[in-house]
Amino acid sequence: MKKNFLTFLITAALFFLIGFLSCYFVFESKKGEMQIAGGGNDNFQAGWNAAKEDLIKKGVMQPGEGEVVKEVMGKIELIKGDSVTLKINALEPLSDPDLDIRNISINNDTKIYQIIKKDNKEYQEDLKQFQEELANSKDTSGQQPGPSEYKTAEINKTDLKVGQVLIVNSGDNIKKLKSFTAEKIEVQYQPLANL
Repeated sequence: MKKNFLTFLITAALFFLIGFLSCYFVFESKKGEMQIAGGGNDNFQAGWNAAKEDLIKKGVMQPGEGEVVKEVMGKIELIKGDSVTLKINALEPLSDPDLDIRNISINNDTKIYQIIKKDNKEYQEDLKQFQEELANSKDTSGQQPGPSEYKTAEINKTDLKVGQVLIVNSGDNIKKLKSFTAEKIEVQYQPLANL
């Protein structure tokens, strides 16, 4: 009986040792795979990349989406001198939440436009002109865009107000910039019911 128990104990210890060493060597061999581009063992970045790949596979994101960003959209939270603080819509599902607030500088070269809804008479005139051009056109594809219900008017930075929704363009890649200078700003149309 003691001999059987001793044999069992030695066999169990041997299997435990083999299992432990196997796991250790498998882990050591996989350690290199956990390193990310740029070196280091950044588990957060590895998880972030894995989540992005999963979203691409599911069709939520496109490969390479957002590599170069030159335009953001958001709501004005603060206006101070030549600077506007904008709460933007997230650029992608896993973007850095610290970049949801952007500081936009406005200089003398920044063009600012207000998008305005055309009155019904003006829109009907544009529609009539479009229909005439369409009737005289040799293009039968039916792909010509109709007239817009909106027009733009240039405004000054003093016309900007907290709560307005803007599309801000920059000549630079602003994907990871907290602060940048705007080249063009479009103040979006907001019906009176939404103000």
